[in-house]
Order: sequence, then structure tokens, then C-alpha cells
Amino acid sequence: MKPLVEVQNLSTSFQDGRSIKKAIEGVTFNVYEGETLGIVGESGSGKTTLGRTIIRLLAPDYGSIKFTGIDLTRLTGKKLRDMRKDFQMIFQNPYESLSPRLKVGEIIEEPLAIQKMFSQRERTQRAFQMLDNVGLPKSAYHKTIHEFSGGQRQRIAIARALILNPKLIIADEPVSALDVSVQAQILNLLKDLQKEYNLTSIFISHDLNVVHHMSDRVGILNGGHMLEIAGKEEIYRNPVHPYTKSLLSSIPRNDPTQRDVIQEKVIVPSASPHPPHLINIGNEHYVASNVIEIKNFEVSSIN
Repeated sequence: MKPLVEVQNLSTSFQDGRSIKKAIEGVTFNVYEGETLGIVGESGSGKTTLGRTIIRLLAPDYGSIKFTGIDLTRLTGKKLRDMRKDFQMIFQNPYESLSPRLKVGEIIEEPLAIQKMFSQRERTQRAFQMLDNVGLPKSAYHKTIHEFSGGQRQRIAIARALILNPKLIIADEPVSALDVSVQAQILNLLKDLQKEYNLTSIFISHDLNVVHHMSDRVGILNGGHMLEIAGKEEIYRNPVHPYTKSLLSSIPRNDPTQRDVIQEKVIVPSASPHPPHLINIGNEHYVASNVIEIKNFEVSSIN
């Protein structure tokens, strides 16, 4: 199967005073059409930077991001803007990502206006349809953001992202700023819309339970490095990297009889100063080569 997104050796850094901080370094993975790849990591691991670099809101230092075979790192200006109709982002905080000055209808229609698609009448019709698709009434079109709850605002953000009918959605912690009572509603809405629109997704989160619910495959990010990638059942059942084991051991247990079970302490090795090389240990399970005994596996490279 040919991937929709191919990320190769991707690195992005920021100027921090007189020093340079590497947010992500040497990250490599593919995303296949129709799947959801979950990216998991703690705060500061580089998850948001990775998502924003893929969508070219941030410029990478080096590496390539191929989308439908086209390297986005080589595009600028109008060529990049024209490509952006095929990939969109749902941001973490709907209180900050939506303009308080615009009416909801204007917010949802804005991507169509930027891309100069359709007449004003057609844009309005499409906005009404998107409001219905995300479970909001048509009356929301004429209101402003301050009249809506956090969950409703995130529905508006989802409508804005989907109105261009993109091929790829990057969802960056889309429920972490919401009350627990509405998180499940938004997650189920995203799953339903993914099927309806045949979306390919990158789902970014620190919550392993949410990622398991939403994803087909899971990548583990730490210190800006990708440490392990596998199908979700494989990685939850058979984690190999010590950092992955440590993350999974922190998941709260639903079974009360298991809550007080003493688990073996996971020793996480110090972060490597260099991006690890990922090795396929079988069953499309890729692990950083510096933490496994390569001789024990019939291996192949992710590259």
C-alpha cells in the first residue's frame, strides 16, 4: 500500500536565547490512506511541533514531508497554499484557535474564501451543511464564539477543518481542553466523520486510552525522537522500548482488583543525543535499535 504521507528524517528547532533547541530530530514514519496514526508523548516531547511542521505551519530545518508524492518542504507561496486545501488541522484549544470577532458562518467559510472556491451562496450552503454534520443547528451560523461552550466550539473548529473536504486531518490534542463529560462526544464525532469523509488522520495526544480508541497504529515520541511504531494492539500488548513500557504502566486500571498490584519498575534509559534508527522486529513493529538486541530479530529498516 502506498503511503499518503511520507515523513523522512524530519527535524525542527527553535532559537532559545543564544542556544538552539531541537524540538524534533530525525523523525521518520509513513501514514497510509484511510488510517489514523496516533502520536503519543508527554508534554514537551515534540508532538505539537511535529504536527505543525507536517502541515508546514513551521518550517523544518531539514528532512522531507511528502504528501501524495509531493515534497511539501520544497513548496512556497501560492503552490503551498493551493496544496493546503488537502490537509487541515484541528487545534488543541478552541478558545484560542477561533476568532472572537467573526460570526461562526464566517469562520467556517473562511477556508473556502482563502482558496477562492465557490460563490458566496454556495459557501453559505456548505457551511450550513457542515454545521449539521457536526451536530449544531443552523442558527449557530449567525452567532459569535462567546455564545458557545468548549465542546460546541470544538465542533465549529472541526467543521472549519472539514469544509474543504481534505484528504488528511491532523488533530492536535483535540479534547484535552474540554470537560471530561464532552470529550467522548467529540471523539465519537471525529470517528464518525472519518468514516463519512474517508479521512486519513494523525491524532496527537498524551492520553494513551484516547489514542487506543482513535488510532490504527501508534507512534511513541520522546525528546523529539520517534522511539517505537506499531499497530495499536501490537504496541499495547507487546511494548519493547522501555519508555513505551513506562507510559503503558501509567494507564489507570479499570479493574479494582488490579489497582494495587505491584508492577515491576521500568528503567527508562537516558535520552539519546542522536535520533535513533528504527528497526522492524516483525509484524511491522518498529523500535529504536539502540535498546534492542538486533541479533535476536530478523530485522529490516523503516527507511
